[in-house]
Amino acid sequence: MRSKSHRPSSIIQRATTVEEVANLCVYIASSQAFATTGAALGVDGGVVNTIARPSIRRPRPAPS
Repeated sequence: MRSKSHRPSSIIQRATTVEEVANLCVYIASSQAFATTGAALGVDGGVVNTIARPSIRRPRPAPS
């Protein structure tokens, strides 16, 4: 079984650390974040379904 720290769908190929999440919290609480508004900031290591195609899929036309 693979380790939970190995994440093939993550750009950084590992799980995010507690320290990395804490760093984002410190940034958000700081005065440096004054221009950050209405943002959803993910700390997920850049998880993607695939790098080659977008994650939003358009429905295929029904067969005729």
